[in-house]
Amino acid sequence: MGDGKSGRYDVHEVCYLDDGTVITASSEEGRDKSIGQFKWATTGVIKADGRAFVEEGTMELTTRTWSGKFYEAI
Repeated sequence: MGDGKSGRYDVHEVCYLDDGTVITASSEEGRDKSIGQFKWATTGVIKADGRAFVEEGTMELTTRTWSGKFYEAI
């Protein structure tokens, strides 16, 4: 069990597009770090549809939100 100040996270998602296409995404490389009360910085690499994407952002428990950037890794 971690200390709650930093750790790892996994992502497993499914996206159903309007045209019927199904895209799955997963990552076991996410990292988070506490940057204040109920607030964490997140960074990770998500693999979907044969491509890799980077996510960098901030997760806030009090507002139940995540905001940040999501872009294709080069």
